[in-house]
Amino acid sequence: MGGRHGCRPLALLSRHADRIDLVHLKGYDGAAGTTVPVGEGDLDLSAVARAARDHGVDWVIYEAEGGADTYDTLDAAAEVGAAYFGL
Repeated sequence: MGGRHGCRPLALLSRHADRIDLVHLKGYDGAAGTTVPVGEGDLDLSAVARAARDHGVDWVIYEAEGGADTYDTLDAAAEVGAAYFGL
């Protein structure tokens, strides 16, 4: 799994876990080069959730971006949060 600019978010979290209290989720489709609702892109949510728990992350924040009404994505994001992060 890679980030938008080629970084490896899970490796970064592992390397700097003692300094990271917050994980910012944003769906991204690398092939299309666009943001998408969380859960619909390239992000391996199982791996992110596991890493966040393993490293004691305090906050997981979802960013809705793009589309006619980003508030429409909040229900789906809440379901993703419940399924993967136990929120």
